[in-house]
Amino acid sequence: MFPKATESVVEYFRENAGKVITAQLHISVMAGITLQEFTYRVDIEIRDPTGRQSPLARTIRTMPTIGHRVGAGCTAFTLGPRAIKEDSEYVHALFSPTGMCMELPESQINAVGSVAGSGIGFMFPIMEALSDGAVKVGLSRELGLKMAAQAMKGAAELFLQEGKHPGALKDSVCSPGGTTIRGIAELERSGVRSGVINAVDAAYSRYEELGKLSN
Repeated sequence: MFPKATESVVEYFRENAGKVITAQLHISVMAGITLQEFTYRVDIEIRDPTGRQSPLARTIRTMPTIGHRVGAGCTAFTLGPRAIKEDSEYVHALFSPTGMCMELPESQINAVGSVAGSGIGFMFPIMEALSDGAVKVGLSRELGLKMAAQAMKGAAELFLQEGKHPGALKDSVCSPGGTTIRGIAELERSGVRSGVINAVDAAYSRYEELGKLSN
């Protein structure tokens, strides 16, 4: 549990103590496992000694990302068949303090994981490649990595704060006949754009495979 998230959840329960139902809430963070399969497994585990199923067990499927560790996460979630409004509020209280949190149809959860979850992993080879370029043009590896990370952070913050289309932001950096547009042309020649698209598609396919294996 992350400190900010813990404080937020405690605050939530203090304010809603009279409304929170004291029953089991099960939250899945497992990649590819469908909500139906997760709910089925929970139902088996929570039967009482007489074999009856508890009518109060609730399930939620979430897809958080490692970015929550640094306050830059992204979590999508889908409520199970018995989940209540307070469960949705709880998930928001849990994840929102350390990043984005949104309720989406389950049909979009694997796509979120492919972009927001796996996407963080895709950024590290790009960061390393930028640092390789830095070394090639005479900078130290340490400095190159820090500058590469800052460049990626700057690009992300410009988009999130200004809300402009990435193409427009790219154009704002590219002066006619300048250095950046020459580098952009090389990225296009190398197929970087299609490579990233294919990486997302490959991650999505694996999520779908995991879901089938769990059934």
